[in-house]
Amino acid sequence: MATERVSAVRIACQGEAPDAVKEYQIYSILPTHDIFEKGEISPLSQLIGCPILVMKLRPSLLVPRPVKKDALIKPGRQYSNKAEDRFFDNPVASMLMAEMPSLHTPTAWNARVGSVLMARVDKQPLHPLHLTILIAFNQAAKSQSDQTQTPFEQLLVPKYFKQYYPFAVDHIKKDPSCPADVDKVQPLYEQENRFQAMDVESGGVQV
Repeated sequence: MATERVSAVRIACQGEAPDAVKEYQIYSILPTHDIFEKGEISPLSQLIGCPILVMKLRPSLLVPRPVKKDALIKPGRQYSNKAEDRFFDNPVASMLMAEMPSLHTPTAWNARVGSVLMARVDKQPLHPLHLTILIAFNQAAKSQSDQTQTPFEQLLVPKYFKQYYPFAVDHIKKDPSCPADVDKVQPLYEQENRFQAMDVESGGVQV
């Protein structure tokens, strides 16, 4: 009998882009994977009611050392297994690991993070679309907080994220580069009534 696996997402560090490594890649992991014991919960995901674990991946790509003038051969791109080394930054991980509502990123997640793996605490499927919308929600909530003087933390609640999610999907689908399989991705929550207008004045975050 085949072992049931969990759909997780690998987030590439900035240095992997020149090697044509996709920023988001879906990984199929075992339910006993280390991330479920060693991963740290994203504060933002916790607030919106869908805790997501984040774990630094090792090996990760090292930032190349400056080439000495007398070197005959340039050093190649190397990966390291060391816990803390001169790795590339990972803006997505840094954003999702920022403390809420201060948006202060802890030192351990601020720089030289390297590539990371993300998975849901409940071991339900995680998809790049979920992370894209989560990040967009965070940015939209911060912008709305600045404009309306509504305390940021009052916008980071499950109710508003549930309302925001289907509208965000519709917005993404209008992008010509949007993958054709977006409609097949199960939402993080049950869909809200798509014909119900979002009343921002009574609460909610605009797309």
